[in-house]
Amino acid sequence: MKVYGYVRLSRDEDKENYSSILQQRNIIHERARELGYEIAEIYEDDNISGYSFDRPGLNRLIEEINQGEVAILIVKDSSRIGRHNAKTLLFFELLKENDVRLILATENYDSKIDNDDLLGLRTWYNEMYIKDISRKITENIRSKQKNGGLVIKSHFGYVKDANDKHKLLIDEEAAEIIRMIFARYIEGLGYRKISDELNLLKLPTPSQYLKKQRGGKFKTASKWSSVHVQRIITNDFYMGTLRCGKTRKKKIKGASYLVEEDKQIIYENHHPAIISKEDFLLSRQINERRNNRKIRGGKRGINLFSGFVYCNECGSYMIARKRKNHAIGYYCGEYHKHGRKACTTHYVSEENLKTIISTSIKQFILCNNLDVIQIKRKVKNIKKNSINIEKRIEKLYSSIDNKKDEAKNYIRLWAKNQLEDELYQEIIYETYADLNNMKAALERLLAKKDLHRSEDTLDNTDFLDNFMNDFELQRDDIELLIEKIVVKQNDSTDLLKIVIIWSFKDPMCISNQVDVKLDLDR
Repeated sequence: MKVYGYVRLSRDEDKENYSSILQQRNIIHERARELGYEIAEIYEDDNISGYSFDRPGLNRLIEEINQGEVAILIVKDSSRIGRHNAKTLLFFELLKENDVRLILATENYDSKIDNDDLLGLRTWYNEMYIKDISRKITENIRSKQKNGGLVIKSHFGYVKDANDKHKLLIDEEAAEIIRMIFARYIEGLGYRKISDELNLLKLPTPSQYLKKQRGGKFKTASKWSSVHVQRIITNDFYMGTLRCGKTRKKKIKGASYLVEEDKQIIYENHHPAIISKEDFLLSRQINERRNNRKIRGGKRGINLFSGFVYCNECGSYMIARKRKNHAIGYYCGEYHKHGRKACTTHYVSEENLKTIISTSIKQFILCNNLDVIQIKRKVKNIKKNSINIEKRIEKLYSSIDNKKDEAKNYIRLWAKNQLEDELYQEIIYETYADLNNMKAALERLLAKKDLHRSEDTLDNTDFLDNFMNDFELQRDDIELLIEKIVVKQNDSTDLLKIVIIWSFKDPMCISNQVDVKLDLDR
């Protein structure tokens, strides 16, 4: 006759009433000795809630029961089996079906001799008990959230103040990565391109960085992914906002659901901001626009005007295409899909659009329709970000040198016949592909570095002339200033009309129109 025991402990239960795993084992062995039995094995679930019945120890015990291996089961009390009334009663039915004798040591229950009438009442009480504890814990957390006394976990980019557990400080090393992510997103890169760049620079993922700072054994993401970048871009924690009560559960151990924003507890300016409010809101605006207009980047990232150019005649968005030996241009989407039966080309080159919009912006500046102070602030932000660019350039130079050394080592191994030809070709191809990507990224950063000017320039009387002479239209300018670009084409003439609808609400310049000669060869 095989006699088994079962023990369970949950850390979220009332600590004044539970017995430790060791105490439960002692109670089971003592009860077995009183009855003259020897315990074959005791199954254990440590730190697992009784409300869940998906437990490793319990699952193994159920397997033994179904195989007819268990004759007697001894447990400290019914709450150790579970605190979910219906599921606990089902487990008792399983014991009956397999003729297993159940002994609850501290409740003086033995299924061989005692009536089952009180079992249902006990399991109901056990469930009410855990629900009451859950409610008290939830209310306590909610109260702390409302009163600002909740000890919050530190996010990537922050560390807790050693002298005040409620206060967060910026971790500058991680914060530089976050600033880079926002800057690249505003410049026009998508989640995937940003994650590729982070991996190219061999920057640590949030979990890798946490493990490096704190140590310990836990799984880490070895590479940045689109999801990592998306979570950072959409998290207003980085502009200093703390949100409490973002999720709730309808039942214990059930799935969480998102709480409506007006029911969340929100603390603005709760901690130092890594990203300015203006940049975060611009990122959110860009994110919404890309989702609504279904803007997706290709191998080169997001094209300069993608998501902004529309056909006047059919209302379709215009797509960017680069044909062989031709510059990038924009075509009507319906024409691209269905040909002339749907619409006409409406073709306009990217260079023409850049010239038109750059000229318009300069005209607005000269007419004082664009605030010069705002422009100066933008240039100061560029200057502030230049330190970050310098670090990225330095990191890339180091990565390129390391990758070159790596390639040399593979060549040496192959020359010594320590590497098979097929494997060598595959490794070398991947190594040089990485190297070319790094060099391309370095070229982009060096070009961007040349655009930065010293802070002294901001105070010069020639500031506007310098700014307009050096001005080169970037994706972030378009995101900030333009709502929509509409291209009109009339069959009776070879002229296109470009209508620019600006996002700023100055009544003097809500929109303007420019004529461009249609390229009939396209």
